[in-house]
Amino acid sequence: LGIAMQFYFKEREGRMEQGRLRQMAEQARASEIQLQKQMTAREKVTQAGVLLSHGATEQADALVDAIPARLFSPSIEATTVFRALGDWNMLQDRWQKAADRYAIVVQVNQVDRADQSGVATADLLAAQALFIEAGDTTGYERTRKMALARLAGTTFPGAAEQLMKTSLLLPAEVSIMKL
Repeated sequence: LGIAMQFYFKEREGRMEQGRLRQMAEQARASEIQLQKQMTAREKVTQAGVLLSHGATEQADALVDAIPARLFSPSIEATTVFRALGDWNMLQDRWQKAADRYAIVVQVNQVDRADQSGVATADLLAAQALFIEAGDTTGYERTRKMALARLAGTTFPGAAEQLMKTSLLLPAEVSIMKL
């Protein structure tokens, strides 16, 4: 009976370990899939940059259109590509697309996360105005909260001014006014 109990506990312990390892493998696989998606997004940004350099702006815009914004990570290349696409869409009177492109610019233009100067807030001027022009108050609010969370403590006068201007284009909640 004692030996049977030992085998039972070892078998139970083995099953628990197997379950833990299976869960770790699933998490690793999910991370691998996420990294593959991010790599594909980076490749498409690079391809869009090449298309832009050849004057194929519409093709570049279509190439990045289907990629979720959450897959883009901070980079100078992505900032340049999405700023150019935002400007192009603005000139085409595609306000929502221009706003979406500038929202990505604000997201990816954080290579130096410690930067709280006017460089960090310059793209907010275009992004927030485009959201309002497109009638996208949800996008405006999301970008406003993100910018305030990142830049509320800036000591640069120009950046503080731009942050204040872009944060008050639409009426703000009391919690935002207290910042």
